[in-house]
Amino acid sequence: DGDRLNGGQLLRCANYGRVNAKFSWYTGGIVGVLNNSESSVVDCYNVATVSGGHSTYANGGTGDVVGQFGDGSIANSYNYGNVTLGEGLVCNNLGGVIGRDMKKSGSQVENVYYLDSSCAYASTSGADERVTAVSAASCWPGVR
Repeated sequence: DGDRLNGGQLLRCANYGRVNAKFSWYTGGIVGVLNNSESSVVDCYNVATVSGGHSTYANGGTGDVVGQFGDGSIANSYNYGNVTLGEGLVCNNLGGVIGRDMKKSGSQVENVYYLDSSCAYASTSGADERVTAVSAASCWPGVR
């Protein structure tokens, strides 16, 4: 799973490899926890499947870009990989970009998208109300 970003910037990064985290509180395709006002994820994307959860802790987060977002910023980033709950695991916060969004007042989300079908297997919608879902047809004309 992704690790904690505690200050600094992830700039122009990508994940192409499947993330399969078992017994992790926070799992992300780019970063597990983003919770520092000095931290940012900019121009990053995920195209792989991210699978996570925990055996007993259901309040964690599994997101295709960020597992838990508390503070800092996410900008100009997107996902078109899938997010899934690991077999036999629990997680109340699955999202196409952000798994668990703490919605702190200083946090910023700008120009962030996910493919609407990326959450097709998610048991919950996660915290994606601050990001925009797009259809394959709007990204690639002629695709249904």
